[in-house]
Amino acid sequence: MKTVVFEVRGCFAHFRKFYANSTSLSYEFPPRTTVCGMIAAILGIEKDSYYELFSEEQAFVCVQIVHPTKRMSQTVNYMWVKSSKDLNGSAGPMQIPLEWVTHANGVGRGEVCYRIYFSHRDNALQGKLVDLLKENKAHFPVFLGISEALGSTRWVGEFDTVEMDKSEEMVDIVTVCPIDRLEDICYVQGQEPGSARKYMRDRIPCDFSADRRLAGVGQVIYEPNGRSISAKVKHKVYRLSIDHGEPVYILPLTSRTSEGV
Repeated sequence: MKTVVFEVRGCFAHFRKFYANSTSLSYEFPPRTTVCGMIAAILGIEKDSYYELFSEEQAFVCVQIVHPTKRMSQTVNYMWVKSSKDLNGSAGPMQIPLEWVTHANGVGRGEVCYRIYFSHRDNALQGKLVDLLKENKAHFPVFLGISEALGSTRWVGEFDTVEMDKSEEMVDIVTVCPIDRLEDICYVQGQEPGSARKYMRDRIPCDFSADRRLAGVGQVIYEPNGRSISAKVKHKVYRLSIDHGEPVYILPLTSRTSEGV
């Protein structure tokens, strides 16, 4: 399997949690559905028309946190609009708490950065994506969650990926991991200063039906400082080498117990 690898980055991001209500909480990384939206924007596919094309059966998607992240809350003024006559702002503002994701050092001191691993059953579609990423051309702008968080892409490469069966050995997985794919997780803190791992857990949307109804939710674990997750895998793990470096282990984001691609 050939896997496309590229990065998306920006000053800040907001990936709204699907279970948030009045307060706009954010994930610290783009969920699978958000990544599919980014790829659709690059390819020029219209909004709400790509859900079946990028379903879990068709597309392989992994997300790696590259730079350490943190979340911060701000109150944002929106317009209070009940009808078209309120579009001039006459109804006054509506204040909503909004959670932003930034570099751990703060805005202006670094960018949020995510590495995306992507493969698709349609080789022609994957080839078109490769050409656009290499030329740094996108049909539509890439946003990190919302239109106020403009992002950019950086081409990394296309690499052969090896599917590996379950192993009794611990492997260091660099991507966000579905919890049900892991048999055992190493929580031992590193001995060197600054090497401690901090594991976080969350629920993310993984798939939409054609009418944009939530079709799959996954429980995931991630390391917000960009470090790997040391664990044994229940089913399969995928290995690739970037620029002939050390092997990198990845797991796809999925809500199912069987592999999609």
